[in-house]
Amino acid sequence: MGMILSELGRVAYVTATTVGTAQTLVTNATTLDTVVTHIILHNTNTSAITVTLCKVPASGGSVDTADINDEYWQQSVGASETRTIDLPLYLTATNDTVKIYASVASKVNAYAMGFTQGDQS
Repeated sequence: MGMILSELGRVAYVTATTVGTAQTLVTNATTLDTVVTHIILHNTNTSAITVTLCKVPASGGSVDTADINDEYWQQSVGASETRTIDLPLYLTATNDTVKIYASVASKVNAYAMGFTQGDQS
């Protein structure tokens, strides 16, 4: 059976504004490996907003809190702009996560797209 691109997660609107409060966009499920191929961001604000993505490894098999060492990508998204970020993020352990926060709360929507497959380990 072939792999099918699908929506892996959605945060509408991103309310987190610091790394310690970053919201979960994608969580890798038990018995799966997840490949996040791209993330779509839409800024509904009238000015640019800095968006930060974090790749957070599980801690003892549980979802962990993001910290500065987990930051993976950061960029300004212009006013009323939609941006697609193409990046390979591989989540292989149960509860590995991709988390997101923005410099302004409740103005950015985020969608993660990619593939899941049976655990390859």
